Amino acid sequence: MVQCRICHDEDLDSNMESPCSCSGSLKYAHRKCVQRWCNEKGDTTCEICHQFLFSRSSS
Repeated sequence: MVQCRICHDEDLDSNMESPCSCSGSLKYAHRKCVQRWCNEKGDTTCEICHQFLFSRSSS
């Protein structure tokens, strides 16, 4: 089990994404959490490692 860095819920690592270059406890996030974060921030770049995350959804 790993923890989503955005919502902090635990889940199997197979249900998580590694959307950027961050590692350790910041490595994993649910795809839906990353998408929501990108849509709310209006940015697709990680604030920590500055790598691109997933593309923003149109919804």
